[in-house]
Amino acid sequence: MDGITVDIQDVFSFAGGWQVLGIVLAALAAAGYIAAVVFLSGNRHKEPRAVHKSIETIKRKYLAKITEVRQDVISGKIDSRRGFAKVSIITRNFVKAAVGIDVQNYTLDEIAALRMNSLTMLVSHCYEPEFARESPKLNSDEFTATINMAEDIISRWS
Repeated sequence: MDGITVDIQDVFSFAGGWQVLGIVLAALAAAGYIAAVVFLSGNRHKEPRAVHKSIETIKRKYLAKITEVRQDVISGKIDSRRGFAKVSIITRNFVKAAVGIDVQNYTLDEIAALRMNSLTMLVSHCYEPEFARESPKLNSDEFTATINMAEDIISRWS
């Protein structure tokens, strides 16, 4: 056995093929995942949203919503508590549409910190009736004043 020599091959000398195969398989798996997410999301056929609406268009939309709430309270379709809540929500949504600040879940202090004084005043005006256990017994002048305040905020927004 003197004349036979055996060279032991380095373990890592043929591992490159497995590494390339692993990378290719990982890339295919990632591409398949991305394709599945895009396919299942259902967003492929939606029309793109308008990027910018004029402030006047936004104002008209939200003033119409305020008018609808006024009519619903007057007709008795909704009670004043629900009316105050809707006025607050509509005005907050208007701010988001007009300037992009989502104040929907802001506290009164957070809104005040934004220095939106008229919005702060309106929301504070709505707080007590909105969060009362029962619909408050308010005269129509109090609700009308709140509606008028909301309309004024929206109309004067620039």
